[in-house]
Amino acid sequence: MPILHAKLALLGDMCWTDEHPSGHVVDHIFFVPRRLWVGSANFTGSSRRSLEFGTWLTDASLLRAARTFLLDLVAYSEPLRDGPDEMQPEFAPVEYDDAAFIEYLRESGP
Repeated sequence: MPILHAKLALLGDMCWTDEHPSGHVVDHIFFVPRRLWVGSANFTGSSRRSLEFGTWLTDASLLRAARTFLLDLVAYSEPLRDGPDEMQPEFAPVEYDDAAFIEYLRESGP
């Protein structure tokens, strides 16, 4: 899976109704996208010291496509489960070839 480089923020309204499209009375929660931020800033403190670019988009077809893209991204991301409310990636175990690193450093010099 490639690393996501695009910086996107999809803003909208979280809505609730008890009038489900099926005609039955049920709790129906849905999201209505309103604006999409696309830019180079990565929303960190250090990005404020850089020259960044960004724009707001409101085109309905772009909002739908961005919502689909972001939902697909979440589906392929970290598994959903009970746990802490902080982002902690689950890294795969790694074995380093220390001897190869040492040999490379000796051959390449300072």
